[in-house]
Amino acid sequence: MSSFRRILVGIDVVDGELPAATRQAFESALKLAAVDHSVELILLTVTNAPVADTEAFLTAEENAVGTQGTLARIQSELVDQAKEAGVAASTRLAFGKSWYEIIREVIKSDCDLVVVGTRGKGTAERMLFGSTCMKLLRNCPCPVWVTRPEPEGEIPVILAADDFSRTGESVLEIGVHLARAMEGRFLAMHSTPSIKENALLRTGVSDTDVAEQRASMRAEAEQQLTNRLAHLDVRTISGGTKIRVVAGAADLAIEEAVREEHVSLVVMGTLGRAGIPGLLLGNTAERLLPLLSCSVLAVKPEGFVSPVQVDE
Repeated sequence: MSSFRRILVGIDVVDGELPAATRQAFESALKLAAVDHSVELILLTVTNAPVADTEAFLTAEENAVGTQGTLARIQSELVDQAKEAGVAASTRLAFGKSWYEIIREVIKSDCDLVVVGTRGKGTAERMLFGSTCMKLLRNCPCPVWVTRPEPEGEIPVILAADDFSRTGESVLEIGVHLARAMEGRFLAMHSTPSIKENALLRTGVSDTDVAEQRASMRAEAEQQLTNRLAHLDVRTISGGTKIRVVAGAADLAIEEAVREEHVSLVVMGTLGRAGIPGLLLGNTAERLLPLLSCSVLAVKPEGFVSPVQVDE
């Protein structure tokens, strides 16, 4: 998957205004779509209360997104901004739970990417990952990009975590595509299993042999990652490409790389099995996602089946 055809953007409207997190999600999706003008944006607003006809009605309905006029104005401004960038965009309005209605629209419109925004660091963010965003990441059949605010003026760094599976291949492809679109730097990463040094030493293996085995595992992983990247056009990435292979648990290795490499976006795979709807992301993603200070794009394995169904 080197590009996307139809991108759904979650447009959250609060008190008649567009939050900064939603603005970030829209602008990220627009920048990606502008690289290929055949990409279409679907801007979906979900509310659990009716859209108010007047301000007087709005004051009595705390959960309303705003008046019809306000919502129409915001949607129109976003569509116009997309049009100026040469990107086609359309709007939708749905009632119900945000994550559920987003997935329903993904299935109905055959979207191949969802982009949603989340707030900054802290408790509120962790709560968000425990609810709407985490449900999307677990249940949405297509990749989900959860954006966080990015520092201005810095070159984006896109980390693609490849576990050498078929899903890992998709992760690399998407990471390279995003690095080109965002005019950033690309970091391809793999974590190898930790060597049980104490157990090996008890069997009489020398420190030198352990070090050689560790170096051999690293070299093999670096070569395999290099070979997988050879099929992708990484030379077109303006910020350059770097390979990082480390030993240890994947979640800890990714979290460390995010800090040391000033990563803006982590692209990673999630666990799943064909025919088993709603399978959890897996230990690595479950532990990692609430801890990251950057944006995340999660890719489902081939054959994943969403538990959300669309009525005929």
